[in-house]
Amino acid sequence: MSPGLIMNLDMFPQQLQSLQGRLANLYQDANTALQPEANLLLAALKELDTASKILEIATQKLFEQTQKIGKCTSTA
Repeated sequence: MSPGLIMNLDMFPQQLQSLQGRLANLYQDANTALQPEANLLLAALKELDTASKILEIATQKLFEQTQKIGKCTSTA
């Protein structure tokens, strides 16, 4: 695996966590808005939150599989 790819994989969980924090802030801001469009925005933010959590789980599984593959290739 290239060093650049390893660095990007190492940074990805932090970037995902940052995304989730920004989504939480947007949700909180939209939740306090009194505009009719806020309901649509809240629904969209909930969907994004769900998608980011699924992405977080997939990232963890991918990281675990990558580590297993690395162990297998280093022993071969």
